[in-house]
Amino acid sequence: MRHLRVVVALVLFSTLALARTHIHQKPADVGHQSEVVQVIIHSPALENNLLGDPADQPASIYLPAAYKTEPQRRFAVLYFLHGYSGTAAAEMERVLRPKLDKLMAAHVIEPMIVVAPSGMNKLFGSFYTNSATTGNWDDYITRDVVGYVDAHYRTLAAAESRGISGHSMGGYGSLLLAFRHPDVFSSVYGMSPCCTELVGDLSASNTVWGRIAQVKSAAEMPQVLERQFLLAAVIAMDAAFAPDPRSPLYGDAPFVRNSEQLAPDPQVLAKFQQHILTTAVSGLLPLIARLKGIYIDYGAEDEFSHIPAGARALSEELAQAGIPNTLEVYEGTHVDHVGQRVEERMLPWMAKQLKH
Repeated sequence: MRHLRVVVALVLFSTLALARTHIHQKPADVGHQSEVVQVIIHSPALENNLLGDPADQPASIYLPAAYKTEPQRRFAVLYFLHGYSGTAAAEMERVLRPKLDKLMAAHVIEPMIVVAPSGMNKLFGSFYTNSATTGNWDDYITRDVVGYVDAHYRTLAAAESRGISGHSMGGYGSLLLAFRHPDVFSSVYGMSPCCTELVGDLSASNTVWGRIAQVKSAAEMPQVLERQFLLAAVIAMDAAFAPDPRSPLYGDAPFVRNSEQLAPDPQVLAKFQQHILTTAVSGLLPLIARLKGIYIDYGAEDEFSHIPAGARALSEELAQAGIPNTLEVYEGTHVDHVGQRVEERMLPWMAKQLKH
């Protein structure tokens, strides 16, 4: 039976190797007994990537107060993926930790460990997928980070006690990794996920694809990001979805200039479609069906027009295949009320999904 619930609300929203170092941070508020630990996780999956990014990547790990007060207890784990050009440490301190402390102190959610791994590279975003040029970021998250956390902390090391979430690029990454790895994660909450469909501002009608030729090397990416966020993002997408070691930007675009218009490059577009969720779903259905819960949300006024259309299309694709999922629409833009969405929707829902 098809299962799809659309809720319109007035609230919004917008990392098996040893760690080389541990840097323990004191809680921001002495009244809280939680702890955030900054670690460096070595990843064989990222070794020898063509961007030259380090295989030692940072992650922020939230340990609830109960981790110290109940030394025999093991905890469920939530993995949270940051968005394009964001950082794990910023998401932890700005968004996750305050809400986790608040909800746990009020006994709204069970104590759990929360891990914010890095998805940052020299193109400002890995899209959490395996790439022949940027490195195997899917393997990094699902094998290296999860393996490290389970080896070093008192976790409930089973998929039923692991969830994954994220916003924007992280929303896309959380859905992609959950869909591919139900043996690792049992539940997923994609917040305003990007890149689920090549429509709107990611379609061939957007001249952003034609502007890629203006960028001659990855060294120019900081300036591109400062002036043209979407252009920087699609360059990073190209390297993640259609890697090309011969390209100065490490990837190829699915749409190229043909005379005066942009037209699909069939070979590159086929590579892209393997990563675009609405087209990848059909081949992943046996895996997706093993998930316990799927939740997707987006803002009605999201300025990235592919996100609302893609979220609706993905939810409907899942529903038509008989995969239960929840789609929620809220009033706001891409980055409005991130903390509110985390507090009122994502964390309570995820806490109920996981086995503690």
